[in-house]
Amino acid sequence: MSEGVTQTGNTAANDIVGRDKITYSGNPSPISNLLEQFISGDKTVDTIHEELEYFRKRINSDIKGLDGKLKEPKYSKKTLSNAKIAKEKYVKNLERHIHSESAQKIHIHLLSDAFSKFNNLITPNIENLSEGEVLEKVEKEIVVHIMELMSKNVLDFNNLTATGVVFFLTGNCHLEWE
Repeated sequence: MSEGVTQTGNTAANDIVGRDKITYSGNPSPISNLLEQFISGDKTVDTIHEELEYFRKRINSDIKGLDGKLKEPKYSKKTLSNAKIAKEKYVKNLERHIHSESAQKIHIHLLSDAFSKFNNLITPNIENLSEGEVLEKVEKEIVVHIMELMSKNVLDFNNLTATGVVFFLTGNCHLEWE
């Protein structure tokens, strides 16, 4: 049985700790400040940020959409159906928060990350991967990353919404699946 320790009258240049001092020295998420801004009451805007507008528009005149990119025989009808559902869920989330300045910046960050990760980690080998392998890489490399960034979940993100980021980009011709 241990006896209590009295620290009355002690002075120190730094902390006085009775046992273990635990400090967190990790770097905050790149969007943590934006999430805090959103939580604490955000600035309302009537315009759409230029970078977000870029991702919202189709960048290619050869309009294939999800149907043209996720086609058989490589991708099943079920994958296409799930992709459409996920994309729609993300679009609704994006539109619900479109007048929030910090939400726009959060979406830009998520879209940029998904774009970069897909093109750098998935596209180089996509022709050699099966449907299941591609979808697994999307989950591991992009969806998990987005969910970690959105850990505070202030924009009502879940795995389906995070998956929708990828299919939103795909439907707007920012990602190639062939």
